[in-house]
Amino acid sequence: QGGTFRNDAVFRALEILSGKSVSSTDYPELMGALGAALYSKQMHAKRMCSLSHEATRFTGSEPLPDVTSINTKELQCNGCTNKCAVLRFQFDNGNTCYAGNKCEKIFYNKSTAPKKGFNAFERKNEILFDHRPGGGSTTVTIGIPRVLNMFENYPFWHTLFTRCGFEVVLSPESNFSLYQKGVGSVMSDNICFPAKLVHGHILALIEKGVNRIFYPMIVKEEKELKHSTNSFNCPVSKP
Repeated sequence: QGGTFRNDAVFRALEILSGKSVSSTDYPELMGALGAALYSKQMHAKRMCSLSHEATRFTGSEPLPDVTSINTKELQCNGCTNKCAVLRFQFDNGNTCYAGNKCEKIFYNKSTAPKKGFNAFERKNEILFDHRPGGGSTTVTIGIPRVLNMFENYPFWHTLFTRCGFEVVLSPESNFSLYQKGVGSVMSDNICFPAKLVHGHILALIEKGVNRIFYPMIVKEEKELKHSTNSFNCPVSKP
């Protein structure tokens, strides 16, 4: 069950891994909801047949909102540079529901959250990139682009270089201007957008006048799961 089984590749992968024939319904994404409804119906019938008769609290289908009249609109959150695409659902009874955002700093559902949440995207950036410059014993500056696999590895490289006496300079956060700055130096048009964006970060570090730009070739990472078949990086991420 689950909407993942609309993906034929996942479906076939499960057959190969299990060595068995796999079957699914025409609407796998609805199976959980249908199962919950059938279970609820079964439990209600069981209560009705028991000695301790308990009346249902279900008010009927009439008070339920008409799903065909839900007003749906796609919004773009400008709370941070992540710019989440948020779906807003407005119901006939005046309730509003938001979906798709990565945090609840701007758009949040008042029925389930007592107050606005924090911006998890900004918190992640703070943990990864807010490191104090080391007291360098040399005058050499090392530029590190804020791109691709550096999002996971930057704390390690920053600590390594600063403890060796170097000053680390980080490229700015990504934006469209930074992309436009470097897109003219991209040799191939078929690489992904994040890889194209790297060129702008490199040029930004050159403009800052760093002595060296550090972006290592890391073919493999540590295996996250014991049964992983390999730990190879994307060939673009390990320039």
